[in-house]
Amino acid sequence: MKIKITTASNGAAVDFDYEEKDTPVEKLVYSFDEDKPEEIVHMLYDIMEHMGYLPSRYVKKRVVVCVGHGDKYECNDDKCFCKEPL
Repeated sequence: MKIKITTASNGAAVDFDYEEKDTPVEKLVYSFDEDKPEEIVHMLYDIMEHMGYLPSRYVKKRVVVCVGHGDKYECNDDKCFCKEPL
């Protein structure tokens, strides 16, 4: 399978080419920017799913993609993920 990501100023398009004669290229379009970065997470999870990477929640290690604030941002939220130990 070939995966092609084409970026734009307001998002990206991802083509999934299964390289099979009768299978058309699947194209997914994502819209994201600084105010809506969650779509990047959706895009990355979709790519992992198309690759066949869907590990169980009980495996020792798995890839996790999430949205967080910058490392120089001063967070005052006591319930924020940054307050949890790694």
